[in-house]
Amino acid sequence: MFDHIIIQFAKLPILGKVKTRLSPDIGDQSCLELHRQLLQYTHDNLKQVTDKLGGMSVLSIDQLGADSQIEAIAKTTPLLVQQGSDLGERMANTIRWGLKLAKKVIIVGSDCPVLTVEYYKQALNELNHEAHVFINAEDGGYVLVGATQACDDLFENVPWGTDDVMAVTFERLGAANKKAAILGPLWDVDRIDDLNRLKQLKSNWPNEIT
Repeated sequence: MFDHIIIQFAKLPILGKVKTRLSPDIGDQSCLELHRQLLQYTHDNLKQVTDKLGGMSVLSIDQLGADSQIEAIAKTTPLLVQQGSDLGERMANTIRWGLKLAKKVIIVGSDCPVLTVEYYKQALNELNHEAHVFINAEDGGYVLVGATQACDDLFENVPWGTDDVMAVTFERLGAANKKAAILGPLWDVDRIDDLNRLKQLKSNWPNEIT
């Protein structure tokens, strides 16, 4: 059994289906290109994380489909298809799946370009004495969740995509009499202000990936 497994959540890159909140500002094609770059950046970053911290990484996508980028990643990284009717159910199912392989499971999104090796190290250290860890996002959600035990109730009836995600999760923790470590906050890329912030780090994004 691994000490830990880090699972990257991502949508299959499909025009008009990714980064949709940015579409009115930059258009569907640029949204697709941005999604691809963030997906690839997170994947490559996780390779560095596992090189330094051990464990294994997995790419989990929301659906299967022909895509050259995903096919290229799958040559070196295990691929997992998410199972569930909404994001919460998919995360709960993924945590239960991961705990069959590792003592600690971390799920991370694909749109937080400021997650560093140190943040992963801190999250894994917290899981040595807490059942759950979160890195919350500035917009009210979170960019990382980790667990050493399944707790499906945490992810039920959460208003995903809103500013209330972390607050509702706190309520779920209290109702389940659970404790969790909270790190952050960090920012992710959902809206035009986030993209402008990203451009200070990556001035050429979005740029086509083939």
